[in-house]
Amino acid sequence: MKRFEFRLSRVLDYRREQADLERSRLQSLLAELRRIDAEKESLQGQAGDARSQISRSACVSGEELSALSEFERYIRNQTARLDLVRHETNLLVRRQQAIVLEAERKLTLLLKLRQRKFTTWTREEQKELETLAAESYLSRLGAARRTGR
Repeated sequence: MKRFEFRLSRVLDYRREQADLERSRLQSLLAELRRIDAEKESLQGQAGDARSQISRSACVSGEELSALSEFERYIRNQTARLDLVRHETNLLVRRQQAIVLEAERKLTLLLKLRQRKFTTWTREEQKELETLAAESYLSRLGAARRTGR
């Protein structure tokens, strides 16, 4: 009896590596989205802190109001830039999700094929063992009859 051998095992390994690589790329893009969101939240928090600091002051100069206005303009520009980057990253995430789905589909196809081949091999091995056991039994039975036992 020979041991089970899947002829496409190297292809299966390659497909596994590809699926892992594509999942890793997707995770990097998702981490980038989280980073963008955290940066945007931080900017908005800084703007809120600056506004509340100015509003707490009893006497506010024109320079401070002007600086606050400039800072808020900077925050709006940065937020708009981050929104654009987030949108572009979202598109990349969707594209990468499709790539991951395809890589996983190819991997699953090979895994199912391997399982079918293994099941067929197992059946053949069991059939071979049964045949061998039957031949052994008949051989012992014939030998026992010849010797008179």
